[in-house]
Amino acid sequence: MLIFLILFNPLFVQAATATYELEFTSTWNNNDITINLPVNAHFTILIGVTHGKGDALWIPGTKASQGVENVAETGSIGAIQSEISQAISAGTAGSQVISNDLYRPFPSSSSTVFQVTDKHSSISLISMIAPSPDWFVGVSGLSLKDSNGNWIRKLIVNLVPWDAGTENGSSFSLSNTATSPQRNIALINGNPFVGTTSLGTLEFNLQSVSSASPGAVFLLLSGL
Repeated sequence: MLIFLILFNPLFVQAATATYELEFTSTWNNNDITINLPVNAHFTILIGVTHGKGDALWIPGTKASQGVENVAETGSIGAIQSEISQAISAGTAGSQVISNDLYRPFPSSSSTVFQVTDKHSSISLISMIAPSPDWFVGVSGLSLKDSNGNWIRKLIVNLVPWDAGTENGSSFSLSNTATSPQRNIALINGNPFVGTTSLGTLEFNLQSVSSASPGAVFLLLSGL
C-alpha cells in the first residue's frame, strides 16, 4: 500500500510580494538655490535596489562606494549596477529598480513599477543632481513596511541634496578636483542650496500584494 503525505514546512514558505508604483517628481527651481539655476540642470537616471534591513546602497555618515561616487559625479550607472548584481547574488538584495528618464524641465515626473518581498522590504535609490561636483538625491534603506509589519499603502519622501564626499566644488560644474582624503556622505545644508530645501519627491503607491503561502512537501510512504 502506498501512502502520500502532504506536509507544510515553514522553511519552504513562498514570501509575500508587494508591487509598488514609484513616481519621481522634480521641482528644482531658482527658489531652491542661492545662484542661478544652470540652463542644463537635470536629474540623471534614478537607480537603486530592494534589499534587507541594514543593506542600504548608500548610508549617510559613511564613505561612498565606487558606484555611488560615479553616479554622484557623472551620472554613470555601470559600477553601481555591478554592485547591485553582486548584492543580489549574495542574497542581501532582491532586484534592481531603475527609471531611465532624465528629469527636466521642472517640474516634471516619471514613474516605474517594482516589487519587494518580505525578505527584501527596503529600498535605496540615487540620482545625480546635474551638473554638480558630487551631489545627489535619493533614499537610503527606506522600509516599505510600517511598525506593525504591514505594507505601507502610500509614502511621499522629500528629496534633499546630499554630498558624496568625493569631489571638491561649491557650484554647478563638472570635472572638479578629487576630495582627498575622501569624506563621508553628508547632507548639504546651505550654499548653493537654500537650507535643506526639497528638490523633488519620491512617491510610493502600493498596487497589489500576493500573500505568503507555505510550501508543500510531498512524502511517498510505502507499507504493507
